[in-house]
Amino acid sequence: MAAGLAICLEMLSGTFVLLVIALGCAVGGLVAPFSTDDVAFQALMAALTSGSVVGLWQLRRLYQARQRERNPHRHRFQPADAHGDGPAQNLDLGQIIQVDQWDDGAQARVHYRGSTWAARLDPNEVAAETGWHVISGMEGNTLILRRLPSRESGQDGGY
Repeated sequence: MAAGLAICLEMLSGTFVLLVIALGCAVGGLVAPFSTDDVAFQALMAALTSGSVVGLWQLRRLYQARQRERNPHRHRFQPADAHGDGPAQNLDLGQIIQVDQWDDGAQARVHYRGSTWAARLDPNEVAAETGWHVISGMEGNTLILRRLPSRESGQDGGY
């Protein structure tokens, strides 16, 4: 009964402490038939269970912190940099799109993934030419494009 009440309170408050207390109460209730009406034994089992859960949780957090210290680039939520050299991978990189027209500043509007995107020529490219390009990076919502040297069949990667 007490375990169910603690779980309900934990759902309302969202604290980890009440969940551990509920687990301890549940274990105390499970060992009740094996004890000889000794409430102290049930309380001891509940306390040992709660303490063990908290201890294991702290060991897990310590282990994760040490893993992050040993390999900081393994963290899975780090964003990629503008040219995709960062630890995360941008799935748009390498996709092929067609540029129909460039403006004077080597900027264009291209159709990619069902919408119109701003695009600009990669700084390493010499001249802006229409045709097929590959996405070499992103800066915000602007695609950075490089010209493909030759384009065989009509594969339309971004359409």
